[in-house]
Amino acid sequence: MTLGDKLALEGGRPSGFDYMRIILSVLVLFVHSFGHTLTFPVEHQLLFFAFPANIIPPTILPMFFALSGFLVAGSMYRCASLVKFLGLRVMRIYPALAMEILLTAFLLGPFVTSLSLGEYFTDQGFFRYLLNVTGHTTQYLPHTFTTNPVPDKANVQLWTVPYELYCYMALAVLILVGGKTHRIVFPIAFVLLAALLCYDAGEINFGRFIAGSGRARGPGLVLCFLAGVLFYVYRDKIPYSRGITIGLIAGIVVFRLLGEVLGDGQGMWFRLGSLVSLVLSVCLTPYLGLMNPRRIAALRHADLSYGIFLYHGIVQQTLIYVWPSQMGWFTCFVTSLIVTTVIAHFSWTLVEKPVLQKKGILNQIEAKWMQWCDRNLSKVQKQRG
Repeated sequence: MTLGDKLALEGGRPSGFDYMRIILSVLVLFVHSFGHTLTFPVEHQLLFFAFPANIIPPTILPMFFALSGFLVAGSMYRCASLVKFLGLRVMRIYPALAMEILLTAFLLGPFVTSLSLGEYFTDQGFFRYLLNVTGHTTQYLPHTFTTNPVPDKANVQLWTVPYELYCYMALAVLILVGGKTHRIVFPIAFVLLAALLCYDAGEINFGRFIAGSGRARGPGLVLCFLAGVLFYVYRDKIPYSRGITIGLIAGIVVFRLLGEVLGDGQGMWFRLGSLVSLVLSVCLTPYLGLMNPRRIAALRHADLSYGIFLYHGIVQQTLIYVWPSQMGWFTCFVTSLIVTTVIAHFSWTLVEKPVLQKKGILNQIEAKWMQWCDRNLSKVQKQRG
């Protein structure tokens, strides 16, 4: 059985991908519960930041991007034109992102800033923050949350948005150069990009896409996305089995352990072990996604993963600002998860779902675009004839 066989067997959209998206979103929220509070005792750090638990944090975003690459590649083949493909990406990302930025800047910001309203609304940082809707991201809202352990930061997670846009831009370019017709384009592009990132003044340098802590940098996330695309493009060639899934999980643990032991938590061996375990986690993503456990009711009626990702940072900062003495990391995690889930539900119900239900407009635009292309192609053929 191949990945393609398994995908077809599960009707084209197994529930594993839905579970992965929501779990990865919650894990991002969980990690930031530590980062925003900065008050957790050392013994609590061992719960999540010491081996073997520290295997999880570095794999969250790479798996997120690989999962996105696999699913978006499916959309790429279902769309007859680049116009519809890019339109779907815009409809999925921008409405919810724009709403979150506007609500944060205009409604919440005035209540959590130390500036007067006049100073706040005329501060250059305020206008820079609004540019988040264009992909020019900044995490800082001027003079907000000044009493928090992490002041001024409103959306710590938004640093990944530009790299997500780079992923879609790269895929659009590969479509234009014939990737949908000649799939060999995708592995060639992947190898060239990986080589470009590794090559630094005549030496191999993995630091451009993996940090000393073992976490992927932005360019590395783009590679993870393209790896997910590759798994979909070659789904008819890549074998699928439970044994492979278990082997990949074991490999992640083993190489991370080797990095810890040989590198003592740092240095070249640690980074190499982290890099291999990161690569294996990206390979593991489609195998986990193709699992098909029964969907719970919440997954059948809503996709809350994007809303949780978008809103959790500002929710955590607000909770810490309002109840500073009560917000240890665990309390921050639990309360922010509840509040963010509720907000994500409203985001899905009032913004994301209604926009996605307008996809028929893209079909009309695509049909007109294809007609225009056909007419111009006919004119060119007549002129040549």
